Amino acid sequence: MKKIGFIISSLTTGGAERQTIDLANSLSKNGYDVSMIVLSNSESIMQEKINNCIKIYKFERKRYLDFNVMKKVLKIVNELNLDIVFCVNLFSMMYGVLLKKKISSKIVTILHTTELPNLKEKLKIHLYKRLLKFSDDKIYVSYNQRKYLESNYGIDKKNSSVIYNGIDIEFFKKKNNEKKENFGINLKENDFVMCYGAMLRPEKNHLWLLKVIRELKEEGLQNIKLLIAGDGVQYNDIKNYIYNNNLENNVFMLGLQKDIRSIFELSDIGIIASNGVETFSIAALEQMSYGLPMIMSNIGGANEMIFRGYNGELFEKDNKNQLKKIIKNLYNDQSKIEKMSVNAKKIVSELFTLDIMAKKYIQFIEGREY
Repeated sequence: MKKIGFIISSLTTGGAERQTIDLANSLSKNGYDVSMIVLSNSESIMQEKINNCIKIYKFERKRYLDFNVMKKVLKIVNELNLDIVFCVNLFSMMYGVLLKKKISSKIVTILHTTELPNLKEKLKIHLYKRLLKFSDDKIYVSYNQRKYLESNYGIDKKNSSVIYNGIDIEFFKKKNNEKKENFGINLKENDFVMCYGAMLRPEKNHLWLLKVIRELKEEGLQNIKLLIAGDGVQYNDIKNYIYNNNLENNVFMLGLQKDIRSIFELSDIGIIASNGVETFSIAALEQMSYGLPMIMSNIGGANEMIFRGYNGELFEKDNKNQLKKIIKNLYNDQSKIEKMSVNAKKIVSELFTLDIMAKKYIQFIEGREY
């Protein structure tokens, strides 16, 4: 059985990190010898989700490209005699391919990003795409993503595959009854409750969404509620906006959650308003698996998981009027939400399970003749 390694920049609570941990655990359960190299020493609640039999090596970088860390990674990869090293996203790929001449392992890059969040990242990709040519294979997580990166940044079309993200649907079939949590929120039966679970970063567009909530409230939707799960650099900006615009009874910041099902249980629908980076959202799959239809900005692979009016709705990114119309329509049509809830579960169970994803990766691993 092959020895598999992962290089990842950190173990934060992002979707790429969750997908990587789920994939590593699945490969380990299927008999592969799995190791994980983390280019950060920061603690995370995600680490406790990694199977005990997976070896973890954490290195603290002092700079963007840390040659001391690179030497340590080189030593570990050679000592473990890894057959394949999966590099999670472009930053980790840089560390992998720069070691390529000194290791026998094959380098495979898993790409989780589509539209880049800022000018700095857009400039970096011109370096990354040169390095990416030395990766033996590339795995995209959606077809739209592959098309976008190949068309807009000239990423080499050779040696590429698409494998959709998948989640543990058995976990999200269960209600979280260990601790019935209402987070101190007094929700009423006729409240329309949306859930947004994401890191509080600019590209997740929380502040823009809060403006939409404020306008909907001013237009008469007094009982619209938004539950925000997550933490990040925009925490204080979001908190201040809520306070300064009298949204304390409409928007609730609930922080990082070890078990987000408690928040799903309070919600009618999920929402993701990102205007960049989002590719094939793990958070969206989790919410749909729990029975929450999704409202999503139509970027990345959103339209490969959301079918308008069937299991959710799509709006063009930053299109305030379009989003407001969708919310108003669902606000006034509970029966449509109930139908989409059933379909949301169906879509995930048929197309986007952890088992399906793991089988695709195993086929990839065993089918590649290097």
